[in-house]
Amino acid sequence: SRSDTLFVTGIYFNAGVSEEAFFRGTMMPYAKNQGASDFWSNAITALLFGAAHIDGDNPFPIAQTLGGYYFGYLTQKNQWTMSESVFVHFWWDIIAI
Repeated sequence: SRSDTLFVTGIYFNAGVSEEAFFRGTMMPYAKNQGASDFWSNAITALLFGAAHIDGDNPFPIAQTLGGYYFGYLTQKNQWTMSESVFVHFWWDIIAI
């Protein structure tokens, strides 16, 4: 129904915003400020992002880890602005689910 669609869309938007804010807005700059290069700050954050998606059905979240790396790449490419990574993350969730 229409209300279900709006509800699910809100959840996916929330997931995209909150996960990007935490991983690309907090964790990646923290790693960078601790002396990691752009590559390593992104790689560390991508691994943590993948690890956050481990569950019983997905013990090795390779797609999420690679997606996390791509989201980090987008953030760094856009001078550490997360708008594009939030947008892509949102649509990734919509298409994947």
